[in-house]
Amino acid sequence: MAIINLNCVVSGRNPENETFTIEISNDKKYELLKHMVKERLAPLFNSIPSFYVHPPM
Repeated sequence: MAIINLNCVVSGRNPENETFTIEISNDKKYELLKHMVKERLAPLFNSIPSFYVHPPM
């Protein structure tokens, strides 16, 4: 089991302020990654359903 580090940028925002890294093991499902991104960006994404969040693949 490996740990994957994903560098994420919020599109349309200042990249210096909206760049972050999420760690997830490679045996976790993509759906969990969407929830992790949404949680990391709270309260900014609180009103956005997780199916609108599109982490990199």
